[in-house]
Amino acid sequence: MLLWLATILVKPKKKQAPKFTKKLPDSSDMTEGDGVVLEVVVTGEPEPEVVWMKSDQPITVDSTDYVIEKDGNIHRLTIAHVKPSMAALYNARAENTAGQTSSRSRLKVKRKY
Repeated sequence: MLLWLATILVKPKKKQAPKFTKKLPDSSDMTEGDGVVLEVVVTGEPEPEVVWMKSDQPITVDSTDYVIEKDGNIHRLTIAHVKPSMAALYNARAENTAGQTSSRSRLKVKRKY
């Protein structure tokens, strides 16, 4: 019996620091009660982890005011009903072993009259 063994060499993927191909807008002007979706698209190798922050504090997934979603390299922070207390600087921070980058947006909220 003749047995053939083949060795397959897999070239490791080259590391790439995270890069936003779609950044957050500089600012968003909303009215109390409006909904807003903040969305970024990020690439990198290995796949970057994205952390959403409000005023430099991480937004947790258990918060009832925010919904954090990921669809491939698209990352979204959704606020169904903005409140004046939500006006702040929001930041999407992307990080992997090759580096880190961020995209920021100022959310402004007007009170309803």
